[in-house]
Amino acid sequence: MQEEVEHRSVTLIINSAKFSGRVLKTAISKYMAHRRNVRHEKKTQDVTPHGKMSVKQLAEQNQGLNSFEMQKDDGIKQFEHVCRKYGVDYAVRKVKSDNPKYIIFFKGRDQDAITAAFSEFMDKQVKRKNRQPLRRQVAQVMPLMNHPDPNRDRNRNPVHSR
Repeated sequence: MQEEVEHRSVTLIINSAKFSGRVLKTAISKYMAHRRNVRHEKKTQDVTPHGKMSVKQLAEQNQGLNSFEMQKDDGIKQFEHVCRKYGVDYAVRKVKSDNPKYIIFFKGRDQDAITAAFSEFMDKQVKRKNRQPLRRQVAQVMPLMNHPDPNRDRNRNPVHSR
């Protein structure tokens, strides 16, 4: 416990003949600059990218690359959203041809995660293709609304209880 308190305490030594507010202000500003530098150094140490990256960055991680092709109509943006959800590191490369398609690269160790992401993506695509437009749904309900139930009991002067 004592070691934690000693570790977290801040020692600020100020050498001055006259202690003034200006001296305290410069000391605190130098301390804050030092803390910013320490924080910046921690951020720059061995930062490996995650999520979407270039093929070169993905290959530099030396974990083996797997890939598969996807047509543009399949919804590449929705697939990227699902990949971010599952924490998969991936890279997308567009292949220029008459029928544009994309090749999606991912790390070999992410095989299980990419399988789960791809199955969720395909489920969403199937649901999207089977979804009926709103106008068609309303058209199916309209005949039911035009012919009310004749057995329905209507009370024109309802008594409100208070």
